[in-house]
Amino acid sequence: MNTADYIIVGSGALARFAAFKSAQKGFSTLRIGSGLPFDRFLILHENALRSFERNFGSTFGHPLHGLKVLDKKLKAYRNFDFRKYDTRLHSARYSKLLEYIASHDQAAHIEAKVSEIHADGTLLSSDGQKFTARKAIINTAKGFAKPQFRFRHKKEFHMAFASLDFDREWVWQINDRGSYAAVVPFENEFALVYSGDPSPLFQLPGIRGKEIRFQRLRFETYYSSRYVQGKVFHCGEAIRRMHPHTGQGLNRGLDTLDAYFEGKKLGKEKGYDFALFLGGIMLDKSWGNNRSLIRASYRLLDNRPGVKMLSGTL
Repeated sequence: MNTADYIIVGSGALARFAAFKSAQKGFSTLRIGSGLPFDRFLILHENALRSFERNFGSTFGHPLHGLKVLDKKLKAYRNFDFRKYDTRLHSARYSKLLEYIASHDQAAHIEAKVSEIHADGTLLSSDGQKFTARKAIINTAKGFAKPQFRFRHKKEFHMAFASLDFDREWVWQINDRGSYAAVVPFENEFALVYSGDPSPLFQLPGIRGKEIRFQRLRFETYYSSRYVQGKVFHCGEAIRRMHPHTGQGLNRGLDTLDAYFEGKKLGKEKGYDFALFLGGIMLDKSWGNNRSLIRASYRLLDNRPGVKMLSGTL
């Protein structure tokens, strides 16, 4: 099968979701991608959960009340409760989310690396095969698009998974001078992420620092308004990567693909992406520097418009 209405490029959650949407609309669909993205944690916001309900009839992930912010001594000084604004927050492990979406995706799949994508709807695989899309190529792989704006974070992030004796109903965030960390509960484990000073993490109940192996991650935030190039439609990390604080990368991609396949205009999606791009830069430059800036950031977000913006429901 070297010709299809839609050819989806990628192996991650958005590529699988795009393949599901295409097949659901009755189009012949081929997904081309190899390997699996690295396993990590996700924060699913209201817009993503609504998308799952519309498309799959169910939600996914571990329900959470919201966010609690701690200082370095693990003393709380801010609660950020999504429930009082009638929005939801779920956590998920990426590998489990892939399994969930894959259980609904029945599109044909070829395990291959894509070497070239062309605006006329053709692409080449690394083994020399040529494929043609009659309608469009949906590209979710960042290597085949050039975002217009980039911002490299000052921070270097580290991530690991661990078992803890800790409250499982909240995301816990340590945000104080010289230290940022997030503790995200799942069904039977926690994700630990930090930048700066990691020592507050090792005060958590039940944790043993020597038993935890952290993976080093370097992030950049980028954005592009160039969604369409001929027959190629760029989505996901091809055009955007959101700041880690916002947790909106996958959430925004789901909204964009829903809009694309439902024939809706994409101006709102582009504007939303750009607002979150600028917001991520502001967070990177302000959070963790001093408590006054941290509190000011939360005052801006801890209200109905702020939560609606984060949850993708404005």
